[in-house]
Amino acid sequence: VSTQSTGLTRLLHRYHNKRVIVIVDEYDVPVNEAYIHGYYNKALPFLTATFGVLKDNPFLEKGLLTGVLRVAKSGYLSGLNNLRVYSLFDMRYATMYGVQQHELKEALEYEGLTDKMDDVKSYYNGYNTAIPSVLLYNPWSILKYLAYKKLEPYWTETGKIDFIANAIWSAPTTVHKTIRLLLEGETVPVLVETDINFKQLDSPEALWSLLYFSGYLTGKMNDRKELEARIPNTEVNEQLSTMLKREIEAKGFSVQYSELISALLSGNQQIVETHLRTLARELFSHHDVARTPEAWYHAFMLSFIYPLKSQGYRISSNTEAGLGRPDIVIHAPDGKPDIIVELKTITDHKKKQKVESDDDDDLCSCAKAGLEQIIEKDY
Repeated sequence: VSTQSTGLTRLLHRYHNKRVIVIVDEYDVPVNEAYIHGYYNKALPFLTATFGVLKDNPFLEKGLLTGVLRVAKSGYLSGLNNLRVYSLFDMRYATMYGVQQHELKEALEYEGLTDKMDDVKSYYNGYNTAIPSVLLYNPWSILKYLAYKKLEPYWTETGKIDFIANAIWSAPTTVHKTIRLLLEGETVPVLVETDINFKQLDSPEALWSLLYFSGYLTGKMNDRKELEARIPNTEVNEQLSTMLKREIEAKGFSVQYSELISALLSGNQQIVETHLRTLARELFSHHDVARTPEAWYHAFMLSFIYPLKSQGYRISSNTEAGLGRPDIVIHAPDGKPDIIVELKTITDHKKKQKVESDDDDDLCSCAKAGLEQIIEKDY
């Protein structure tokens, strides 16, 4: 492959009497696909040979590679000389990776949508750049909105990164807790690596890097070289929740998921209990929930109920209400009853009660304590 590509540059050079510029769009897609479909190690020699046209080629003027994920550590780019990387961290081209505020204003005026500026800003805006005063909009989402005139999540059509959902699912409990805070709209400091190493995706740093470079996270770098991470906007927040929902469905629980949501909204306690037990037994590992079980289940509950926002529901988490802060509240539209989710762990309850009992008694006692808390705190 490398010989053929180099031969092509030689022929172009001979015909035009100029050295050749080689442009590779979405250079990261092949290694991404190889990782997803399980032939990553086999693909590396082929990719190394393919990109060999950019190394020690006397007919080459320069090469330009564009992509989402920076995967220099994956091996097949390691031999390139004088490699320069320009991203949102770089001030030189920071404003060129998205739509700026004045550009959006001009486009909305042209389409007769000036009155929609605030709505569009709330739904699509929010990507930080190396220039503190500049926030960018995703060009794809803006172009789709201008074409269809509807505030809808168009963002997921831009790439295939399904493995991120599995990486989140398999991540340590501390990551799930951070994801929960991010879904609630919090800003959380995380470490982001400038290069993606597919051989080390089990580390939190690699996961945050994937989420950042894929557009799920944005933020500013603090003095400790950490990213003050946040979810950019409403569109991405909804899509992150939907992605986690799809992961549940991909594991064969789509019917149970639909039934669980319906039962939760209708107050069918038996079906809710049955499906939660099934999900916990067949999906979760003891190591997932061992350290902070309540926080883990809190994040899990948020991830599968958050898509209800598209049906007019409003979700709040640890938000002040009455005399306290309920774990999760599902605010229903059209006068339907709201739903309060209060999470309890048996071990914590035992410590407070200072009693020994069997599992069934523990569950009933915890449920009773949760109901009493809802009433006492006037949630």
